[in-house]
Amino acid sequence: MPGRDVVPTRITPSVQRVLDRLSHTPVAVSDAAHNLIVANQPYDALMGETTSWRGIERNGVWRNLVGPGNRTAHTPEEQARFESCSSPTCA
Repeated sequence: MPGRDVVPTRITPSVQRVLDRLSHTPVAVSDAAHNLIVANQPYDALMGETTSWRGIERNGVWRNLVGPGNRTAHTPEEQARFESCSSPTCA
C-alpha cells in the first residue's frame, strides 16, 4: 500500500467497471495531481489521442494553462476578435 505522500496512479476494478459502462460517453480518469491515468475512446475522439501524451502532457492543469492549446475551431473573424480582446467583458 502506498504511503500518504504517494498519489495513486492505478484505477480500482469498480472504476474500470464504470468506464466500461460509459463506453459511449467521453470519460477520463485522473489522479489527485490531475495526471491522466486512463481515457476511453470517446474521450480520445473529443480531446485527441491521449495514448500519445507523455510526461507533463498528461497533466490536465498544464494542458489547460500552458499546453499546446485546445481543439476549439474559430472562424478567422472570431479568432481576430479573440486575439484583440483584452477586457473580460469584451465580446
